[in-house]
Amino acid sequence: MEIKIIKMGINGEGIGYINNKPTFVNGAFPDETVEIKIIKDNKTYQIAECIKIVEPSSSRIRSRCKDHECQVCPLIAMDYPQQLIQKQAIITQALYKYAGIKSKQIDTIVANPLPLGYRNQLKLPLNMKDNKLVSGMYQPQSNQFVYVKKCVVHQDNLEFIKDEILKVLNKYKQKSYDQRTKKGLRYLIVRGVDDQFQCTLVKGIDELSETMLDELADIEGLCSIYQSQNTSKKSYDLFGNKLKRLRNKEYINVRLEQFKYRLSPTAFFQLNHKQAINIYRYVVDHVAKDSVVVDAYCGIGSMSLYIAKKAKKVIGIENNQEAINDARYNASINNCINCEFIFGDAADKLKGIVNDVSIDVLIINPPRSGLNEEMIETILRSKIKQLIYVSCNPSTLAKNIDNLRAKYQVDKIMPFDMFSHTPLVESVTTLFLKR
Repeated sequence: MEIKIIKMGINGEGIGYINNKPTFVNGAFPDETVEIKIIKDNKTYQIAECIKIVEPSSSRIRSRCKDHECQVCPLIAMDYPQQLIQKQAIITQALYKYAGIKSKQIDTIVANPLPLGYRNQLKLPLNMKDNKLVSGMYQPQSNQFVYVKKCVVHQDNLEFIKDEILKVLNKYKQKSYDQRTKKGLRYLIVRGVDDQFQCTLVKGIDELSETMLDELADIEGLCSIYQSQNTSKKSYDLFGNKLKRLRNKEYINVRLEQFKYRLSPTAFFQLNHKQAINIYRYVVDHVAKDSVVVDAYCGIGSMSLYIAKKAKKVIGIENNQEAINDARYNASINNCINCEFIFGDAADKLKGIVNDVSIDVLIINPPRSGLNEEMIETILRSKIKQLIYVSCNPSTLAKNIDNLRAKYQVDKIMPFDMFSHTPLVESVTTLFLKR
């Protein structure tokens, strides 16, 4: 059966129609005719497998990735200008569908300054291949492991460090995690900025060789080595409850323009820090001078410090204690004496702050799940004059905006391409309290 692909879905799949029923086809691009096989037929939609591309799109190119079977970057075979067009369409459609926002309020997406080699962190499952420990990816929404020799969206030096770590692990005949025995290595997590790298080995109950750890510590640039024990069968967080420093430094120190930061292993830091700088600058431009600002979900305070140079006061909220410790330290070494950081739930802490302080701007940068009901209710009751919503998910952004519009008016939405070759779209939305 052949089908014409009309548009792209929010997960990067092609969408066509059979008897007016939307059919989702992974691996197919808009304006392509593809041969498909229906693998799931529901009342309102179908899911199909792409058997053959009959008429390719003019935007289809040879994939930059040799290990594209992982399917983590579904747009890797689409030329970059077309990716930006499709991402603009994704956020436009989501905002209109869920919030009735028209395209004239959405600016043109800001391109990624480095579409390849932009990720400064890898979080990879480990498995055995030809009796050797290898890293790879799980295919989306599955536990199907795919060996990936090199990921083209990782920084080259990050891939180099990964390979050096794996050489040492294999020299000491390390095995991948066995759920039955609860022994072995489960994930490899490496973060690197400015040629400083921090590694966490997520493992089972067995102990790691001291000699092997000494050899890992000798890898040039590997400044910090941790282990985390995670034996949970269904674990959504890669890190376990136990985190222990094994060798070298407790933190790595990085810089974004004039700002210095220290990073703990579990603290959030933007995966594409070059594009993050553009987002931070944009946010600062939309904060009035001498404002009192609350930065909810502030992480290590990376955006808070940018804002502090313009604001009267910045109060950051974060529910990761390590990140809060980092944020407080980062404020001190950057001489941002007008910054205060609070550990706790964003909605709960915001309620207390609103009672004590007159807030001019609330910056909200939630996870992909968006704002929960409690946070939305807290914001609506607060009557804060301006909101700046930094989002990584157009659907949850649109649904949240639809609720916030009870008291707030959308001013402008600026999309950013943070994660090229994936369908993900970052954006910054400014909203003002209605009179």
